[in-house]
Amino acid sequence: RPDSLTVKLGDTEVVLNEDNEWEATIEGLQKYVDGEEVEYEWVEEDVNGYTLTNTEVIDDVITVLTNTHEVTRIDINVQKVWNVDVEDESLLPPVSINLIANGEKVETVELSYTEDWTYTFEGLVKYADGEEIVYEISEVEVVGYTSEITGSVEEGFVVTNTLSNQGGTTEDPELPPHTGIEDNNNSLLLIELIIALLIVLGISKKEINE
Repeated sequence: RPDSLTVKLGDTEVVLNEDNEWEATIEGLQKYVDGEEVEYEWVEEDVNGYTLTNTEVIDDVITVLTNTHEVTRIDINVQKVWNVDVEDESLLPPVSINLIANGEKVETVELSYTEDWTYTFEGLVKYADGEEIVYEISEVEVVGYTSEITGSVEEGFVVTNTLSNQGGTTEDPELPPHTGIEDNNNSLLLIELIIALLIVLGISKKEINE
């Protein structure tokens, strides 16, 4: 709301504000000119962010001007991108995205394969207390992945998830990255089996010779 509003009635100008409770009276106006009744009409200055939506005359004396504030709203799009080598994205886990306004979490949504990994926050208020609201997003941590957020409110945000361990496997994306310890154990087991087999073959050959 502005601190004051200037309105005119013919050549007479008055200022409306909280001090006069947004009311003013102009007295002693001439009712007739050249035998014709004068039609008086209030005219107000433009008010940023408001539109004059109604002018009401009561008993030909009081005029009520109604101003309506048009709230500016915006939409913000967010998209999830997976930087992993997997053929079937339906195996990837759903993720939770937070919408943050002026540092406070105001909404959380889930992105999944079913919704094509996209969502649009619609009808968000652009201003609060005369200041533009700063909107951001964050992602609830996905185990085994690092997250990078790019984009802007105007262009939309993109959240890219990458495997924390590039040597990992994507056969089951919900499992933690592969450590490689199992491969070492399997190699040792294979060597032990080969040695045992050679020992058995050696014993068998000796028995045949005897």
